[in-house]
Amino acid sequence: GPAAESARCADCVASRRAAGRCSVVHGVRQVSRKPLGGTVTIRAFAIASFLLLAGCQTTAPQDRVIDYLALYYAAEGRNQLLVESLLERGAPVDAPDVNSAGMLSAQAVNLDSPLQVAARNGDLEIVRLLLRHRPWIDHRCCDGPAALGYAAEAGHSEIVRELLDAGADPSIVSNYDRDIQGTPLDAARRRGHTAVVELLEHAKNGHR
Repeated sequence: GPAAESARCADCVASRRAAGRCSVVHGVRQVSRKPLGGTVTIRAFAIASFLLLAGCQTTAPQDRVIDYLALYYAAEGRNQLLVESLLERGAPVDAPDVNSAGMLSAQAVNLDSPLQVAARNGDLEIVRLLLRHRPWIDHRCCDGPAALGYAAEAGHSEIVRELLDAGADPSIVSNYDRDIQGTPLDAARRRGHTAVVELLEHAKNGHR
C-alpha cells in the first residue's frame, strides 16, 4: 500500500545516495536507471532466474527478488509469454524491501516496476496481465512518473484508459525531464497527444 511504498522509496533514495546514484541538477533530483549489477541481457537473466528457482541454493527472500527481477526484464523485453508464465508461478508484481536480499534487492528497487515499463513501452496486453495481479499502480521513486505518467507522455491512450479504470491517480506531479514537472495531463498536452488529453481531462473532472 501507499505507506509501505513510501518507506520503500525512502530506503531506495537513501541507498542511491550512499552509492552516489542520486544528484541534484537545477534543483531536481536525477537518478541513474542503469542496474547496479551492470548490463544484463533479458535472455540471460531469465535463464538464470529459472535455474536458480529450479533448485540452486537460494533463500526464500532471494527467490522472490529473482522472480521480481525476471518479471521486470520480461516486461522490458516485451515478452508476453514469459510475463504470463512468471505471474502464473507467483512472481511478485511489486518491488521487494530494499534490505530483503542484499545487493539483489537493492538492484530491484533501483528499477521502475514491471507495470511502469510495460506502460512506457505501450504493451497493452502486458499491462492488462499485470493489472490482474493488483500491483501498486502509482509506484514511483525519486519523483519520476508512475505508469500513468509514462503512458500519457508516450501517447498510449488505451493504456491510459486501462490505468485510469484501475484507479491510477491522474493528479500526481512528476519530473518528466530535468526542468519539466507536471501531471500526466501536462505531459500529454506538451507532447500533443489529443486522445490522451481528452481521457485525462475527463478523469480530472471526476469521470472515469
